[in-house]
Amino acid sequence: MVVADVIAAFRNPDISFSDADITQIEGLLAARRRLSQSMKASTFAPGDRVTFSPRNGAGLVIGTVLKINPTTISVMAVNQVRWKVSPNYLTKVGGPMEVASTEINA
Repeated sequence: MVVADVIAAFRNPDISFSDADITQIEGLLAARRRLSQSMKASTFAPGDRVTFSPRNGAGLVIGTVLKINPTTISVMAVNQVRWKVSPNYLTKVGGPMEVASTEINA
């Protein structure tokens, strides 16, 4: 059955689903979402410059990837605010930032 068929079946009031059926479908959807996020997350690396638009309407946020978690990516914004963002909402804007090395004069 293709996705369009499943959606049509859910919309059809003549087709009934048991609670167990719905629970199983919810589990499959959650697993698919995790797989999608994991695949998308693998395209990022710590140090990558990224942008995203937060739900609070704060406009476009620009930041640097700090850490890649199983379902979120930690991003440090240029204003030093740390965000946890789904990889599905991130857009890469450049390669890894170069880490400036500092020399210590002895």
